[in-house]
Amino acid sequence: MSNEQHRRGTGRDVRLGNREAVPSGTAKRRARTSVSFTDIEWAAITIAASLDGMRAGAWIARVAFDEAAHHNSGARLDRDAFAALAAAVQEQRRVLANVGGNLNQLAKATNATGGIDNPEAAARLLGLVRRVVGSTDELLLQIRAKMR
Repeated sequence: MSNEQHRRGTGRDVRLGNREAVPSGTAKRRARTSVSFTDIEWAAITIAASLDGMRAGAWIARVAFDEAAHHNSGARLDRDAFAALAAAVQEQRRVLANVGGNLNQLAKATNATGGIDNPEAAARLLGLVRRVVGSTDELLLQIRAKMR
């Protein structure tokens, strides 16, 4: 099937939204629409584009195309699942900040006295660090599973 057939969606093997169907640079882009953004939206877009080393218009085209590909394939963003994962990441960050504070207190006391005054507390803190690392690994697996 030709690239033109992919673009038009004709033929037996229709790949709507398949970025690989039309290699970049083989077809000139044409203006299809006009899109308006608030100042805050545009600021967020330009920041995201610059983080990816792209111009805003090219970044918008890429993101829109990728989203269309997911939508056309039936892979829809589950906003509730995403919000739950974001909340879990935020909670994990809070826990990590607390653990970091505890580690800082332990290091301060150790530096002041030249040794660990309470080895049991230090061992409990180390156990807490291990548990947080383990729960972070689980959270990352959940995020990766949702992104597929």
